Amino acid sequence: MNFRFLSSLPLFLLALSHAVNAADLVLNEAWVTAPLTQNSSGVAAFAVISNISQKQIAIVGASSDYAEKVQIHRIEHQQGVVKMKPVPSINIPPNQQVTLNQDGLHLMLMGLQNMPWDAKDISIQLHLDNGERLAHKFEIRGLNYKAESHHHH
Repeated sequence: MNFRFLSSLPLFLLALSHAVNAADLVLNEAWVTAPLTQNSSGVAAFAVISNISQKQIAIVGASSDYAEKVQIHRIEHQQGVVKMKPVPSINIPPNQQVTLNQDGLHLMLMGLQNMPWDAKDISIQLHLDNGERLAHKFEIRGLNYKAESHHHH
């Protein structure tokens, strides 16, 4: 029996436990704007993304079967003008959360294709900096959707 292997096993398992994986990201309030018309070319996606690991996680891209491309964008206010600019990634520090919202970071699904207009949700895959992908369902909501007054804790 190889005792050196057995003695190094706890260190190997410890190293594995500190590896970041897609399960370390938890999404809440994930939704996309319902398109204004059937001919809309893009919709925005929002969520609260929590990193429950001890290491920073970066979302470096996204994709969806319902869009030609999905980009990470940031809304910036410059001299009274609102501009939307692509950004390369979303960094989420350990044990913190980032909110994708209508006035800051968000995802843009562009070149919509085969959008299930009558469905309740669509799937979007987040691409992580370690090569993993995290698929999550985003609820389709009207642009003027307001969260219900009660919250679940």
